[in-house]
Amino acid sequence: PPPPPPPSNLLWFLTMELPGFPSGDPIAELYAKHRRSPQPESKQVTAVLEAVAEILRQEGIPPSPTAVFAAVMSSLERSDTQASPEVAGAMLTVLGIALEHAPTAPVLSKLPACAKVLMSVGRAAQESPHALRGVIHCIGLLISSLRDGGNGGNGNEWPHVAKAFGAICNLCVDSRPKVRKQAATSVTEALRAVRGTASA
Repeated sequence: PPPPPPPSNLLWFLTMELPGFPSGDPIAELYAKHRRSPQPESKQVTAVLEAVAEILRQEGIPPSPTAVFAAVMSSLERSDTQASPEVAGAMLTVLGIALEHAPTAPVLSKLPACAKVLMSVGRAAQESPHALRGVIHCIGLLISSLRDGGNGGNGNEWPHVAKAFGAICNLCVDSRPKVRKQAATSVTEALRAVRGTASA
C-alpha cells in the first residue's frame, strides 16, 4: 500500500513562508533556511523575522530589505535587546542580510546612527562570540557601503565609521579564533570596498 500522507502540521512546516515577503526575496530565503534548522540560534532568527514581518504588516510598510534594515536598527537601539546576546545575535544575522541587499542611499542616510548603535551592541556583546561576530560583520558591510555612495567618494562619511573600523581592526588579534577570523574577513572586505575612494 502507498505510504500515508504526511500530517498536516508537517505540510505546514515544509511550506511555511515569511508573511508578506515574496518567494526568492533574500529575507524570505534567510527565513526558509533557518526555519528548517533545529538549532536554537536558528529558532531565534525565525522569531526575529516573524516579529519584523508582523511590524511591517501592522504599519502598512511593503516588505523589503530596506524596511527590514530600518526595523532591526530601531530594535537594536533598545537596551533590553542589547542586554540579550541571543536576541542581539539573531537580529544581527537579519541585519547582515538586509545590509547586503538594501540600496546604498537609505543605508548611508543612517550611517552615523548605525555605526553608533553597532558600537554599543558590540560593547554589550563582548562575552558573546556569536553576537560579536554579527557586530563585526555588519560594521564591515556598513563600511563597504561607502564604495557605492555618492558621499562616500569624497570622504565625508568616513569619520562616522572610523571608530568602528578601528574597533574591528583591534579584534583581528582577539583570543577567540572565530571572532578573529570574522574581524580579519570584514577588515579585508572593507578595505577592498573603499580602495580608490577618498575614504581610503
